[in-house]
Order: sequence, then structure tokens, then C-alpha cells
Amino acid sequence: MISNSFSRSAKAIYVFSLMAFAVIFPSGIEAQIQMDRDQIDQVSMAVVQIHTPTTEGSGSLVEGTNLIYTNRHVPEGYYNFDIHALLDLTDTARPVFKAELVGYSDTYDFAVLRITENMNGEPINDPHAYLSARSDSRIVPALQMASSTDVPGRGDHTAVFGYPGIGDNELVITTGIISSVQYDEVYGERIPVWYRTNAEMSPGNSGGVATNMHGEMIGIPTYVRTESVTGGRLGSVLSIQVVNKILENHALENDWGNLASGTMGGMYGGEQLDFRLDSTFGSVNLSGGFTPDPYTVSVISGGEINASYITEEDCIGYASASPDFRLQWTASGDLPLRIYFEPDAEGDDTVLLINMPDGSWICNDDAHELTFDPLVEIDNPSSGQYDIWVASYDAGDYHRGTLHISEIRAQGPGSGASASGSTDTLDFTESPLYGSIELETGFLPDPHTRTITGGGSVDVSALGLGNDCIGYAAVAPDYSLYWTGSSADLRVMFVADDETDDTVLIINTPNGGWICNDDAHIGTLNPMVHLKSFNSGRYDIWVGSYSPGEYISGTLKVTEYDSRP
Repeated sequence: MISNSFSRSAKAIYVFSLMAFAVIFPSGIEAQIQMDRDQIDQVSMAVVQIHTPTTEGSGSLVEGTNLIYTNRHVPEGYYNFDIHALLDLTDTARPVFKAELVGYSDTYDFAVLRITENMNGEPINDPHAYLSARSDSRIVPALQMASSTDVPGRGDHTAVFGYPGIGDNELVITTGIISSVQYDEVYGERIPVWYRTNAEMSPGNSGGVATNMHGEMIGIPTYVRTESVTGGRLGSVLSIQVVNKILENHALENDWGNLASGTMGGMYGGEQLDFRLDSTFGSVNLSGGFTPDPYTVSVISGGEINASYITEEDCIGYASASPDFRLQWTASGDLPLRIYFEPDAEGDDTVLLINMPDGSWICNDDAHELTFDPLVEIDNPSSGQYDIWVASYDAGDYHRGTLHISEIRAQGPGSGASASGSTDTLDFTESPLYGSIELETGFLPDPHTRTITGGGSVDVSALGLGNDCIGYAAVAPDYSLYWTGSSADLRVMFVADDETDDTVLIINTPNGGWICNDDAHIGTLNPMVHLKSFNSGRYDIWVGSYSPGEYISGTLKVTEYDSRP
């Protein structure tokens, strides 16, 4: 992954022979500034792909050692890694080594890993010789560091090596020029910190190698900024001068629990959350009625930005400058959109921060008083881009977990746990998940309809509510009907979108009794309840699924006509 701000690049337009990596040269660059084939092959063999349990990034073998240089955000949160490398220059990277974390810079986006063994568990002392002995070409990986006194300047040419996700595990090379150099004081000395370049970089390039045209490493590709109006892009390479200063000052941490706020806010777009940056954990295009529901993705909460500058309610906690996830939503139907986060460890306190398509913010700290898990529910969600941050309530905390996107209101931390904490009963004191309606005799339009997804965790048959009161439903009612008048034929029915889905209606009547139905008649699995003998008042309605673990979408109908599903 390239850090929080890389966007995707085009496929290579210039390909060396049949090799599995590509070199892209901007138009107008003469052949004499290109590296020769041997240099490219040697550097390519020294660039590796780092695999964590959730992401991939790039790294480089340090000459004469078993160390790997990379960005901090590539291994962040993990201690052990699989390392993929090229054994065949005409093929993709293959798993070769195991590695462990040596340390990371809290202030700069830099980390060091150590290769310990091969994939069979055999110790490795010289990964360069190991790769050369097993490669078809017998090329020895070679990546010399550029001199700290040899500082690239504006207009100098550079090449970027790495494994962007768009490359399908191929080593990809792009070239460009140094557009500018940013200096700052690092451990008491003013040195170049960032080389800005127009060389293309994409998610997965992070931690790779930027070289001069002699094949010498000048820095580590780290992130890209994209200007939203013009689409302009500028990549940032952490200089080898900063890397050397970090190592000279022994400024590496080796425990992710020590990770503090650092200065990354300044590197990634200032002191605010920036929806212009690329999302760290990916993106998805969804539309109403999507399956499978919920859509889930693994995310790590936390970051260096204090979100309390946002004035909207519940916009608190600490998050990275870039979005954690991006949802491109196409509106369809009238179901609300539910976005929630469940950490792996119970009790971890997180916050959801969402930038809406119109630029406004909506946030949540706790879905209800019995949980630290956040949930945001958006009624009538409009089409557009939703940028999602998972913040940690406390600074310096980083919590792994799962982000959920769903239209099902009967699951998740906000699905209706009762105030007593019980989740094993139907609770009419809870707010109905899909709202309520007031109707009276002669109402129009008839039928009144509401789209609902039925199902839940409550075993209705265990409650002893009466005949046909079976199935599995949510704690809170799905819908409430406030009825005024009398009717010879008031009916409530549910019609599933899929005729093979089996549902049950469970209704609490104004007098506190229960009336239920499994199948309206022998020719259908859809239920119907006839309310002709009941009085005015509130009817709390649950749509249950006949079988556990099922969530069934369909239409709830209220009618005075003599009809049935």
C-alpha cells in the first residue's frame, strides 16, 4: 500500500523485452539518461514485497545485511512478515523469506525489518546470495546508497521501483524528475527531507526505492498528494539523508504500543482530515440492495489528527489524515445506510467520522450506552462519495477491527439492545428500526408500504407468545403502526423479495397481547395478520426469519382491502 495519499497509475507504456516489470518514461526524455539493463536488473532483484496479515507494501534489501528498509505505515501494527521477491525477472514476486520488525521511526515514516529465515524455517544470513543462487538469471541483488552529500536538485531524473497493487505482484518502475526539494532540521542538522517528483506512484509502492540514474538509492517513495480541482499529482520521497540520521541517532522504536502522534500530520496534509487523500484500507462501489450484506473490511483505527476541530456532534478522537475507507454509493430504494465498526478486542473505544457527499460531517462515538462501538445511520443516503475514518477515542491507541457497511437494521451495535442489556427478548420500548406511521380508517394510498429487512438474534419460539409466534427477530420492533378507527378488513402482510424466503409476522397489539402468523395460506411462505377484531392504538410489528442467521428483504404492507400475499 502506498501511504494515505497515493492514487492509481496507468499500466506501463514501455516494456523491456518479456520482463515482469515495466519502465515508464515521460515523453521527450533521451535514451542517455536511462539506466542500463544490468543496473535495472540488479536493483529490481533488491526490491521486495512485504506482506502483512492485511496489506502489502514494498521494501529494499540493504546491501551487505539481512535488513529491509521500508515505510513505517507498511508494517504498522505487526511484528512478523512474509517477504516476496523476484526469482525470475520474467515472473511475478514469490514468497521467499520470513522477516521480523527491528524498529520504526515515531517521527518519520520509516521502518527497518530483518530477514530471519526462508519459508521452510531455515535460517538466512545472506539474502542477496540466497536470491542469486535460486534465480534463473543468477543476478546478485545490488542497491547502493547515494552519497549523503550528493543531493538531487530540481530537474534531476529519478526512477521509482515498487510493487503497486495495480501491478498484480509485478515489479513496476516509473520515471520522472525531481520537482522540488524540501529541507528541514533533522536531529540538529538542516538536510533535505522530501524529494517531490512527478514519477507515478500507486498503492503498494510505499517503502520501495527511488534512485538516481546511476541506480543509487536516493530515498523511499512514501505518499502522493492529488489536487482535487485539476487532478495534479506530486509524489513525495523520504530522503536517504533522513534515513541515515535516524539510524545514526538510534531513533527507532520497536513496540507499536509506544507509537505516538509524531509529525505525520504535517506530512500528510496538515492538521486536519483530508478527503482528497487516497484511502488507506481501500474503497468499494455499492448500490442499494447490494449483496452480500454487510460488506466488511479490516481496518486499524487511530492516527495523529485530533478530530475535535470538527464542530459537528460526536466528532472526536484521533485519526489519520487520510480516510481509512472510501465508499462510492449509488442510491436505490429507501433503506437507510448503516456504517459501524467492531474492534477485535471488546472494550476498545473507537469513533466513526464520515465526510458526506455534500461535504458535511456525521460522526458517532458510541452506538448506545452499553457499547463503545460506533454506528452511523444515514436515512435516504444520496449518491456520491463517503469518506470514512475510524478514530481511536484516546491519542496513541490503534485498534484492529472490522468496518461494516449494511442496509440491515437488525444487526450491528445499534440494532436495538434494550436498556437492561438483554438481547433475548422482543422489546416494544425500543425505537422501531424502520420508523412508524399513523393511519386511520379510509387512509390513502392503500396499501401503505415500507421496505424492511427482517430477521435477528431473538428466538421467538422460546418466548411462549402463542400460536405461530416462531422464527428469529430483532430486539427492537421493525415498524410501529398507530391506528385510529375501525375496519372490517385491516391487514398487515409481508412480501419477501425472493418468494423462496420464509418469514414470520409477530405483532404486539394495543392491549399488550401477541398475534403472529407464519404463512398466510398453503401456497405461500409470506405471512399475513388480520386485525379486524382489534381496537385503535399502537401495533408494534416484527418481521422474523423462519431460520436463524437469515436476513430477508421485502415489503411490509398495511391495507384495508380484502387481499393477501
